[in-house]
Amino acid sequence: MPLKVGVIGGGAAGLAALKILKDTDEITNGDWVVTAFEQRDDIGGIWYVKLRTNKKFLTTTLRACRYPSPPVGDPPATPLYDALTTNIPHILMAFPSFLFKPSTPLYPSSHVVLEYLRDYAKYFGVREYIQLCSTVEECKWDGEERVWILHVRSFEQSTSTSKLTVHKFDKLIIANGHFSTPRYPSLPGLLNWRHPPIIPSRPRATHSIYFRNPTPYKDKRVIVIGGGPSGMDITTELCKVASVVYHSSSTTTVPFSATIGSCTLINRGRVTALHEDGTVSFDDSEKDKPSMELDHAILATGYEMSFPFLEPLILKKALLPDQSDIIPSELINTTSSVYPLTRHILPFTKPTHEISPWHVDPSSIAFIGLPIKVTPFPLFETQVTYLVSLYRNPDLFSPSLEQAWIEHRYISLKERFHLPAFMAKNMHIFVIDEQYAYTTEILRLAGVPQDSHIYPEIWTKDIYAQKNVLRRIWKLLEREGKAEEVVRGVGSSPGKAGREEWAELAKVLIREYESKMAVIRTVVRSSYINK
Repeated sequence: MPLKVGVIGGGAAGLAALKILKDTDEITNGDWVVTAFEQRDDIGGIWYVKLRTNKKFLTTTLRACRYPSPPVGDPPATPLYDALTTNIPHILMAFPSFLFKPSTPLYPSSHVVLEYLRDYAKYFGVREYIQLCSTVEECKWDGEERVWILHVRSFEQSTSTSKLTVHKFDKLIIANGHFSTPRYPSLPGLLNWRHPPIIPSRPRATHSIYFRNPTPYKDKRVIVIGGGPSGMDITTELCKVASVVYHSSSTTTVPFSATIGSCTLINRGRVTALHEDGTVSFDDSEKDKPSMELDHAILATGYEMSFPFLEPLILKKALLPDQSDIIPSELINTTSSVYPLTRHILPFTKPTHEISPWHVDPSSIAFIGLPIKVTPFPLFETQVTYLVSLYRNPDLFSPSLEQAWIEHRYISLKERFHLPAFMAKNMHIFVIDEQYAYTTEILRLAGVPQDSHIYPEIWTKDIYAQKNVLRRIWKLLEREGKAEEVVRGVGSSPGKAGREEWAELAKVLIREYESKMAVIRTVVRSSYINK
């Protein structure tokens, strides 16, 4: 009987899993078979945005109509807003096996990324393995048969009907993403802002997953809570139309304000309470000064890791254990992380009288794509490459080595963050060059030759370290109308040469920017000395 592999999710991580599996001789020879389930009606995960349907624009293409439809569902299927662009240059973001098209903007918009993922799926022929409109409702482990049993509900759009089917798999890959379940902070007064007692249908606070564009906030007074990329992007968008925008970030200790066009932008510290009179209190150097009365709050407060299809016997919601129980007997979802996972992929718990699937087979179930602050697409291919090596040779998995890895991760987080809540939040967050050490290590464990294209090239570290500088440069080029010309024809050479063209462009832009900044600093310094 062939080895049956199930993949949950048809986004970037799921597509990477299918591509790496399809490349194997085992799939070609029929020794392995793979099936993926995607609950939406097309691939792409969060990058898949349904366009507005309008009789006047029936033939509208992605390129001609970039704006997403209004947020539908509770919560919506995607958090993408109209103005979103990647915060990582596509030269780093691309799968190692497949570049973005030549002349692609360095920081592409969401519809360009979706088109890229569709091209990737088509080029490697992985669509045939995907069942669309198929929601995994339940996932159980059968200890006797030693298989995963999935209950999948498939929807037929033409007839608006559904049917429930049961599937059995030897291996399970979880690739359902972690940007679909909004995280709401515990703030005094927030519940009444989200669900006003007088008019419940008109919330005063909404999560950023519902934000699409600033139009509804014209001439309003709005606060954005959250200092991450989405919080900063949404703040920038609101300043185009709102009268007053507060931006709350935990990194702001001293308030400051600026005038942007006709909008007043006020930067404040962490929010401590939302009051019935519409004002907000802050924890900063002016904590005794609340905001003015506000019309709305947008919560750019992140997302919870959610796996609703996994029964509690497999994955239990709980807090991170204390140091006396570093290797617990249960697999835990802290909503910020899954623990304990070795290499951020495979469960590794303390054996008990109840045999867990990963005690029977270490690679029985795998979580792909949990690490944060990384270049995600390359990481997906790397993780699945490691996983495939274990499918082929389970002896590559060393329990003592993996236990030591988990213990080291826990203790290092304990030393840095002390409290379990902060440790859990940072469990899958990579810092500085950590992602490159991680990638190199798991590829080495998988036995991948050092000259393989999947290893990160040396220049990727330097460009990743400068990605925010490069993004500022790119925004400046866009404002000056020079962006399109700068990338025209770049990446036209095949394979590695095309990647080198993009790398050289990035290096040149960064060098030119640094030279200009050096001149400015010299002028400022001279002016100061002359005074």
